[in-house]
Amino acid sequence: MRSKYVCNQQNDRYFIMSNNKHRFRLTNSSSIPWRPSSTQRYTSLTQRSPSSTPELFFADIRELPPVEELERVADPARLERSRRMHAEGARLRCLGAGWLLHRAFGAREYHRNEWGRPELVCGGPFFSLSHSGTKVMLLVSDSPCGCDIEERIASRPLERIAERFFHPAAFADFRRLGASPALFYRLWTLGESYMKGVGKGFALSPRSFRHEVEPPHRLLESSEPGFEAWRFHVSEEIPGYTFAVTVRDR
Repeated sequence: MRSKYVCNQQNDRYFIMSNNKHRFRLTNSSSIPWRPSSTQRYTSLTQRSPSSTPELFFADIRELPPVEELERVADPARLERSRRMHAEGARLRCLGAGWLLHRAFGAREYHRNEWGRPELVCGGPFFSLSHSGTKVMLLVSDSPCGCDIEERIASRPLERIAERFFHPAAFADFRRLGASPALFYRLWTLGESYMKGVGKGFALSPRSFRHEVEPPHRLLESSEPGFEAWRFHVSEEIPGYTFAVTVRDR
């Protein structure tokens, strides 16, 4: 018996997965307050009003429906991409992202922008996907947004990665504060969420911008115009993972 996910019978697009559904409220302050909401039910994303707050959804690939069901609801490009993957975990993460998209938007068509970011063909909310380990996440917002989740693996050569990818001043702060794995993953997810939010991914060099190391993690500089409008939140609420979200002020 599958007890890990439940579909609302009144609206097939409403979706909750165990206790892994969260919502955050964006304010015009310099940080994004975070409020878990596993007990409160929300309307379908397809019924979002222009004033709707951004919403963040999680799935665990160990708790998803059978692969046949995931493939049935995947858009053609995602299905083709998943079938080229040999590693089971990678395939399930890919299909799990498609599953969350289907639960949020129904059967819709997607295209990719010039940097490869998926977008709704016929318009609609902005969204961002990320996955790592056994987790998949989807962020939906009425303004440009980005998210990133990373499984914390301390055995990785984190200081070497930071030296290669962090802005020089950010790397100096990272070393000055002890170069801990926790700090690395906070800075990494903040950076990748911003690159996704801008819509360029790694076409925007992570060395071209830097965040405050401490909350509210404002961008101190960036090669992209209008960087002051982005708001950030980073969390270690999910055991073993760090994730960050960003939304641009309207």
